[in-house]
Amino acid sequence: DARVRARTVSPRLPKLEAIHTLLMESAQEHLAPRGFVSSDEMRWSERFRIGTLKQPFADGEHRLSLGTYLDRKRGHHGVFADLSSVHQHVAAALREAYTPAERAAMSTYAEQFIPVRLPMHAWAGSHALITEVQEGIDRFDWLGHRRQVVLISDADEIPYAIHTLMRLLDRDLLPMLSDLETPAGIARLKCRTPLRSAPANFGEHDRAILVSAELAKLPNLPALCEEMLQWLQHGKPQLYLGDRLMHAFIESVKARTRGA
Repeated sequence: DARVRARTVSPRLPKLEAIHTLLMESAQEHLAPRGFVSSDEMRWSERFRIGTLKQPFADGEHRLSLGTYLDRKRGHHGVFADLSSVHQHVAAALREAYTPAERAAMSTYAEQFIPVRLPMHAWAGSHALITEVQEGIDRFDWLGHRRQVVLISDADEIPYAIHTLMRLLDRDLLPMLSDLETPAGIARLKCRTPLRSAPANFGEHDRAILVSAELAKLPNLPALCEEMLQWLQHGKPQLYLGDRLMHAFIESVKARTRGA
């Protein structure tokens, strides 16, 4: 049994590629009425497959990443979804928030498409398949600690897992799309005070928070700057280069706020 588990998840489960193909086909059928179309973007390894559906809007594009992964240690597959939105006006301002040296070090992809991320990290449900997975998924995706995925441990569960994922998209993620199409909408989601109350991906290095708040002229921008400065400096006897660059950016935003 141990040798079998070392080679494959379970003889009852199809291969990773087969499950991911079914996931993408189901997602395209389910999301086509919402204007999502398939793209050629694909990331893969022995342990995961991630495909992308896109939905354009007036000044940008939503990119919905749908993934299937394999956790050999725990003996199951899983499916998950993440959303990143590119608002061109916000992306241009965010690009300018980086120093020339930082921009020079960016890849062409990162330079042209700086996204605002809103991962699905707050799913809820009573079914045993809906289980938070951290150790098995964060090895290839840094959002692992903020995500709940739908697990598959038997072939009979595959249709239910995919149906559950589509239902959670409808309930928790797609209603937020309109907010991600304007700086003011992004600010409502990402720029709450305190920041830990925001239902979005955030961190002390997330310049999109301050860029969106500044574009939307939020009155709580100084409070956001102060909170991010506290995070940046907490428990650090000295700041490394990335921290110092972020510190300088926050201070520049504060200075512009005082000047206004």
